[in-house]
Amino acid sequence: MPILTQTCSRFAFETSDEAAARVAAKGLKKSVLRQIPIVVYGSSGSTDIGATECPICLGEFVDGEKVRVLPKCNHGFHVRCIDTWLLSHSSCPTCRQSLLDQHNASTSGSGNV
Repeated sequence: MPILTQTCSRFAFETSDEAAARVAAKGLKKSVLRQIPIVVYGSSGSTDIGATECPICLGEFVDGEKVRVLPKCNHGFHVRCIDTWLLSHSSCPTCRQSLLDQHNASTSGSGNV
């Protein structure tokens, strides 16, 4: 039982930055991941991302390629790159904006993340 007490007291005294970092280290479920929009690069819908390359692999986006656009920050990534990232993290790799807040608001706090 002392381990549980130590764990609870550690979280009780963590700063908001520490709490955010702990939550961001958890990945998204695949069902949540599939809800994040995908656009086709070079089409009228992809102009909002304002980037020409994927910040993860540094590869150029090619016309007709699928790009996943994160809902809060509008950062775009190759689908395979960002999906790999988001399975183990819940934040944008560029700006560290949490994706959990967006999902929790849209599901009325169901806790399915």
